[in-house]
Amino acid sequence: MESAREFIVHLQGRRVRHEHNPFVTNKEGTLSSSYIQGFARASRAFSTWLHVEGYTNTNVLKPLKPPRIQRKVVQVLTEEESGRILAHLDQDDPFGARNYAIVWTMLDCGLRASELCGLRTEDARIDKGYLKVLGKGNKERLVPIGGRTQTILARWRDCFRPQFLDDESRYLFLGSSGHPLTPSSLSVPTVRPPSAPSGHSSRCIRRRDRAQW
Repeated sequence: MESAREFIVHLQGRRVRHEHNPFVTNKEGTLSSSYIQGFARASRAFSTWLHVEGYTNTNVLKPLKPPRIQRKVVQVLTEEESGRILAHLDQDDPFGARNYAIVWTMLDCGLRASELCGLRTEDARIDKGYLKVLGKGNKERLVPIGGRTQTILARWRDCFRPQFLDDESRYLFLGSSGHPLTPSSLSVPTVRPPSAPSGHSSRCIRRRDRAQW
């Protein structure tokens, strides 16, 4: 039991991420609390298995309490940073208008990438001021949108989206081929203005956008 606790303390004090791993290049940095908790839970599960299978007389690590996961406050874009990203997008260009609508919707609603890509035209109740979103666990929820978002989305849908249509796609946001966007196709750094701070990619708009898909 004491050895297990000492091991957890050792992990919490480590300053190298891939210690003694010949297959991965060592990187300086502390281990995350969720990573350390995973070790503790795996050790306790192994101890339980040893006891159930009769290899040990008692479950020696049953009293072991995994360390708590540290909850960090997510850094969000400032108003100035958001404005600089939006200013980089040409609203009179079909791709720029689409990307502007994507970024603005993310800023207004905080949708996940998968939720935004999965939006269908019938789910975007723009005139009524809300989006019907299919989220985690296949659960639907209604997300209100502001007046400015309504205007931007309606402009994209009515003026520019028809230029992307290869067939009758039901999805609100489309790529250059006329097919719906995918979460992997969205990326913040590619829309970051040249003068924008490099830290944008790790901050929230939490969901991501790309300049030319």
